[in-house]
Amino acid sequence: DACLLRVMTFNVRGSYYKDGLNAWENRAPLNVETIKHYAPHLIGFQELQGGNLETYQEKLPEYDYVLGPEASDKAPYQFNAIFYDPERLDVLDSGGFWLSKTPEKHSSSWQTRCIRSANWVNLRCPNSGLSFLHLNTHLDHVSRPARLEGSRLILRKVAEMQKVQGKEIPTVVTGDFNCTPDSLPYSNF
Repeated sequence: DACLLRVMTFNVRGSYYKDGLNAWENRAPLNVETIKHYAPHLIGFQELQGGNLETYQEKLPEYDYVLGPEASDKAPYQFNAIFYDPERLDVLDSGGFWLSKTPEKHSSSWQTRCIRSANWVNLRCPNSGLSFLHLNTHLDHVSRPARLEGSRLILRKVAEMQKVQGKEIPTVVTGDFNCTPDSLPYSNF
């Protein structure tokens, strides 16, 4: 049996900006309504902060989540969180890394504007027994070299995780890539 899933991704632009119509309290209702309408089984969020998380915990309690490593240079940190439907999916393992030459520590490289990270979850569909990897990230919005090197690092890390599995497992990559479909990072994915 296949494991058919609906997947969404959102850059929610944090919750601490207080800029009138674009403030989180003005955007949250439509965001939550959209998620409830489409009822995805997996969601990759970028720029998630504490206020976003509080909203989702209150309005979308049917989801569990993995925050992943902190992104950005200072508090309030942002996360590339992965939300999932625990009625449909079991977490087997999870982790994350930073998009830099030293991915094991909170760091930046390649002229990034701020510290970027990737979050991953190895999930299993209990009905079919199929396991797969979901990786969620946010590539730099300023540095082209950072987007290119970040995409290459992600592909190397996915290959490493698949080697640990002993086989190539299906992989879903979500994120804000900050590039167009004709760019090298996009074509890497």
